[in-house]
Amino acid sequence: MNETAFDDEGRVVGTSEIDFEAMDARLAGEEPEPIQQDEARSRQETARRLLMLLTTNADSYRAGQRAILLAYLCGVSDCQTQAELAERMSLSPGRISQALNILRREFAMLARF
Repeated sequence: MNETAFDDEGRVVGTSEIDFEAMDARLAGEEPEPIQQDEARSRQETARRLLMLLTTNADSYRAGQRAILLAYLCGVSDCQTQAELAERMSLSPGRISQALNILRREFAMLARF
């Protein structure tokens, strides 16, 4: 079961159960069992909702900004602080804080589905 949580700095942290048997099979050069249909559908639905979060009512510039903010929240951005993020995006620190709070709320709603 995949879940989403927030770390001490308020960034989104994914959590999931690890299939150690499949991992061991891959390391041994064996073909893992195919992904179950339900899991494949669940992944597809998650991707669809994530794309909707990033692109709904947004032009390409705004969708890109949302993607950069989401990358920061997920800890995969090269920016270490909100100040660095604000500088990179040419926005005020206050606007970055506001946008991150909105995206956190929307992402949390997405994670509940």
